[in-house]
Amino acid sequence: MTASNSASDRERRSYYVDYYQSEMNNGGFSQFVYNSRWSPTLVSLVRDGGSAMNAVAHLHLFDEKAAILERMGPDRLQAFLQVDTLASTLSATRSMLAAIASPSWRNAKT
Repeated sequence: MTASNSASDRERRSYYVDYYQSEMNNGGFSQFVYNSRWSPTLVSLVRDGGSAMNAVAHLHLFDEKAAILERMGPDRLQAFLQVDTLASTLSATRSMLAAIASPSWRNAKT
């Protein structure tokens, strides 16, 4: 890996941690899941970025949320991703995901 690739990787991870934080601040975990489409690549970048920041406590919370999502199963996740969340604010899945709160990555002790 060259120095420029290394910087590029760090920047990409930083961007996606910031994206995750912005989604959490704006609409919570359900919004992050919906807007990110729970992309494995994006989820991996968020995890890698949190790890690079040594945000251990936040990674633990993120993994707890991901485990809840995994327990939902792929069919329920796909159904959630196909719904217009703005028009369907009473969706049981959206409500469940919205209830999963997380403190700021920037403000919590790791």
